[in-house]
Amino acid sequence: MSHMEERLKVVLGPDLDVLALDLLTEAAVTGGLSPQAATVLAREYLGEDWQGPLRDILNILEHDGYLSQRQGVYEFESGLLRDWWKARFWFAFVPAAKRETYRRELNRRGKFGFRAD
Repeated sequence: MSHMEERLKVVLGPDLDVLALDLLTEAAVTGGLSPQAATVLAREYLGEDWQGPLRDILNILEHDGYLSQRQGVYEFESGLLRDWWKARFWFAFVPAAKRETYRRELNRRGKFGFRAD
């Protein structure tokens, strides 16, 4: 399964493969990649110029058999790949829906996870 991860690095290059990893991890951890979650993640990595690259990444992920779209949500084509992906990346992953709250909490706590006051 690790060859699927390596393939993304080759196909997408270093600028976009990290976003693709997060898109796939979102789909594996939460059960699907919604348009809202994809937008949050793409804006986080790409800023204001996110639409074209996101569309390209999703097209590649569909074409290469990672994901397929069902009722407006991207899901893994293979349950085996989904389970492997989730086991590999879930630990440090923060779902898109929780990222803003997570960022605020980190800023509040400071660099070392606690308040210095």
